[in-house]
Amino acid sequence: MHGNTSAWLYVGDHGVPIDLRCGIDLTVATQLSIDVRKPDGTAVVWAAAVHELTSLRYTLQPGDLDASGTWRLQAHVVAPGSDRRGATAILTVRPRYG
Repeated sequence: MHGNTSAWLYVGDHGVPIDLRCGIDLTVATQLSIDVRKPDGTAVVWAAAVHELTSLRYTLQPGDLDASGTWRLQAHVVAPGSDRRGATAILTVRPRYG
C-alpha cells in the first residue's frame, strides 16, 4: 500500500481529502481506516471510505490537524480473512502563518 497525500497543509485546514493508494481492490473490505500518529506521538484513527476501487479516502474535519510537524499515516484494511496495514505515508503539517 502506498501513501498519496497533499504536500501543503497547515494547522486548522479541513475539507481536504486525504487519499491513500492501497493497490488492492477495496470493494470487499468490511472496515477501512487511516491509523494516524500525530507529531506528539498521540495515536488517532480516521474512518475512511473506498475511493476509485483501490484507494481509501478521508476528508479532514475541523480540529483534525491540531499540531504542526510530521504526521504518520497508515492505511488499515479489514476484509474477509484479511487484516492488513499499508506502508507509512508522511504528511507534513505547517504552522499557520509559518
